[in-house]
Amino acid sequence: MKCFVRPQKFIFITVFLLLIQGGKAQEIEYFIDKSLEDIDFSKHIPSLDSLKTMAWEHSPLLKYHDADIEYFKVNESLERRKWLDYIYADANYNYGMFNYLNSEQLAGLPAANQNLINTEASRYTVGMTIKVPISAIFNRKKSVQAETALYERAKFDKEVARQELERALILTYNELLKAHKLLFISGTMLDTYKVQSMRAETDYKNGLISISEYTRLQQQMNQSFKEFERQKSEFLLAYMYLENTIGAKLELE
Repeated sequence: MKCFVRPQKFIFITVFLLLIQGGKAQEIEYFIDKSLEDIDFSKHIPSLDSLKTMAWEHSPLLKYHDADIEYFKVNESLERRKWLDYIYADANYNYGMFNYLNSEQLAGLPAANQNLINTEASRYTVGMTIKVPISAIFNRKKSVQAETALYERAKFDKEVARQELERALILTYNELLKAHKLLFISGTMLDTYKVQSMRAETDYKNGLISISEYTRLQQQMNQSFKEFERQKSEFLLAYMYLENTIGAKLELE
């Protein structure tokens, strides 16, 4: 395999692709300067551990599971306190004219006046009632266990989703790095074919090569350009996939 040296011009092309995606101008300019020093794209994006932290914080999928966990946690708490639903408190208040027994009647005297005393007054009563369904007595423990199981399952579901997200993150991260390297290679090859094409054009005008050879070299350059455009699309797609996976925009370094 031939080893190509990347011209600075192509580095600017690569950075321009990121600029199209809406990066900040100052960020891109700084990235250009840093890219001139090396071709390792992993140095210009957050580390894999940092990306994991961002994914745990911003992922809509994990937030969905957090909501599920909170929902089942509350349901379990309500189930444990459901016995309170079987206790009823009653209170009654009345105001008006009421009949009362007089003192002789209260004493039970035989000659007591039988007329009642009519008095304006307030009356109130307070009470408590307990009504427990038979099914609640036998099924309460199982009902609590069922709600606890749902709560625990929600936590396990989140852990499974977290592992799947981590796998997807690792895959998209490495796909981005691979796409960048292939874009780098296809770009340097394109620049090489451009130089060959210009030389072939001069040689053809000077009668040093045939038209068939000139056509062949032009076709090679055109094919290299198509490959570069394809790799450019793959790189941008991988970049957007990674942002989608972590649920946040990438900050270039």
